[in-house]
Amino acid sequence: GRAAHADTGAATTTTKTKKKPRGVFILKVRKAQDACKTVCTLSHFFNKEAGYPIRIFADEPVSDQQMEQLRNSSGGVGADIQVIVDTQRWRQIPSILNKTERELVIQGCINLDKPDVATCTAMNVHIGYIYMGYWRYMHMADEPSLQEFDYFVSLDADSFLTQSPSHDPFDLMDTNNLNGFFNILAFQSGVMINGIQEAAEAVVPSLDERKDRYLDHPNYTFMDDKGPWTSHYWSIWGCFYGGRLDFFRTSQFKKFARTVAPFTYRFRTDEQPVIAVAWSLLGDGNKVWYLPMHDGIEMGVFHHGWVDNKEIVRRDVTPPEDQKHLYDDMLRRNQSYWRHTLNRTWDGFQELRMGKLMKVEDYTKTLGYTDDWEKCWLEPTK
Repeated sequence: GRAAHADTGAATTTTKTKKKPRGVFILKVRKAQDACKTVCTLSHFFNKEAGYPIRIFADEPVSDQQMEQLRNSSGGVGADIQVIVDTQRWRQIPSILNKTERELVIQGCINLDKPDVATCTAMNVHIGYIYMGYWRYMHMADEPSLQEFDYFVSLDADSFLTQSPSHDPFDLMDTNNLNGFFNILAFQSGVMINGIQEAAEAVVPSLDERKDRYLDHPNYTFMDDKGPWTSHYWSIWGCFYGGRLDFFRTSQFKKFARTVAPFTYRFRTDEQPVIAVAWSLLGDGNKVWYLPMHDGIEMGVFHHGWVDNKEIVRRDVTPPEDQKHLYDDMLRRNQSYWRHTLNRTWDGFQELRMGKLMKVEDYTKTLGYTDDWEKCWLEPTK
């Protein structure tokens, strides 16, 4: 099988002579305090020294006490952390939808007059959660508080660092001239595939220009040789990824995103396939890195029971035969990672891989980290 990419030594650290990239960590949450554990581990393992700004976008107001808690989690008084609150947009069906689109969306919604309990889509998903995905592809890059930055890294509020990253993610993008990176190759399924193919054809009508589009390596083909995305429905997971903000400000991406918007509110087609397919279709696929396939890059991200999200083999998909060696390679790498870095048994890894997940609080107790790190999981003093 294909060997993993060789890593470039130049990407390891920001040198003294090189200007620091203008990067920002972003979290989109319902309540600002939901980000405390993520911010705490980020600070402990990386950002207390690196000092990149953190911007938290919340749906509910933040109190002075909560702001103090966040600031303490991010390293104290000198930390550059801001909470941007918008209590209104998440409550509403997007105004950019035309009359027909709006009517179709409303048909699938319940309790729109009560936003706190309102749901949309056939899956009855809370309207605030739907808005989170919509915001990430439609509004994030245009937020006034992000205009001074070139690069972003987006973290879910249930994604945590478990070790010092091998690379500064912003320097990684800047040094290698990347449009983006991601940590998990995912698959969309069911109704959540709606809107992506329509957007691809709307923005790139030419079949010849649309086919054979990939991310990082031709093995990860997002648009196949006949032009559709439907060969694998490949996507990324939104728990940890990053990119250039100006990519999301281009007219082509805006058109792509606008086409998907009504499908997001009808079928929960979220930011993950929007960003992934747009990266492959509208830019150079070689400039978006799939991190597990680059030797030497270990970000140590914990999410949904996975460390560094290198599981790859999932119970609900069977990898295509010509890519199976890649999946097997990732499985071997994660097996080694668990056995040696985390001192976990293969049986323990298998339990997690099969979905028998522990609570984060219980899981962290098995890792043997310092008391200082474990304080990230303690409730703040009232």
